[in-house]
Amino acid sequence: KLTLLRDKYKYSDADVKMIIEILRFAKDEMSGYMRKSGRPYFEHCIGMAGCLLDVGAPLELALSGLVHSAYVFGKQAQDLTNADDICELRKRVVADVGLGVEYYLWSYTIFPRPNLGDSAMWIAREGIERGLPKTTKMFPRLRGSLLGHLCNELDEFYHFDQRFGQNRYRSQAFRENATYVLNKLGYPELAEKLNTLFAKHIQLDNPASEPEKQYKETEGKLAKKLFEVFKSSFKQHYQPSPRKFHRIVDFDKIDEHYILAHFDDHYGQLENLCPDIPLYEPPVNVEP
Repeated sequence: KLTLLRDKYKYSDADVKMIIEILRFAKDEMSGYMRKSGRPYFEHCIGMAGCLLDVGAPLELALSGLVHSAYVFGKQAQDLTNADDICELRKRVVADVGLGVEYYLWSYTIFPRPNLGDSAMWIAREGIERGLPKTTKMFPRLRGSLLGHLCNELDEFYHFDQRFGQNRYRSQAFRENATYVLNKLGYPELAEKLNTLFAKHIQLDNPASEPEKQYKETEGKLAKKLFEVFKSSFKQHYQPSPRKFHRIVDFDKIDEHYILAHFDDHYGQLENLCPDIPLYEPPVNVEP
């Protein structure tokens, strides 16, 4: 598979070596975790990275998809207790995956909302409409993070992971804002794929035909069974721990209007949380 990827994307031997090393790191960090749907979490990481490759994201951004939950669900993240622990973990991750991949991973983690939802997409759209791409130095972080989050959405909804969680479908406002954002960023095909998947999930929640009704009934029974299994005796092995990172940094409770009015300050505070880590400047010619 790596040979095929090398031929398709013209990767160098150094690129292939980096891919292998990050695959190993991601597998070590995510091994043993499963989605509520029963799918191994590492498969989801592969799917997100594949989406980023397909839309033409830079290699380092695509590879960040493999480790996108390292600071939240990763095995090393389970020991976090304070901001200093976060910085030490970031240093270890930089050593393992490189500064460029960690840049996108960090960007993904410090997105203004820990879970992608209506408010997060509202922030993104309002930011673009207010000209953040031209007025803020932190916009490259937001741009890479947005693309990563929406590729994460594509994989989750494609594999029906969301059917077994709380977010069974996305609101009309979310879909409209996500479409706007992706079109502005130059990814209309990804917006179309997402809208198709969102519509299918809504249809399943409002079945019209007998096969759809039977599917929903079967799905409900399976969801109940999976909940019983993964929320009980197997919890310590398969369910990620609470999001310690977000509680430690406590940035997810900030008002959306404040984020937009003080965008550079908001991101800058998080950027400077670990001053010992060198700043990374993504090459302009490969930035999405």
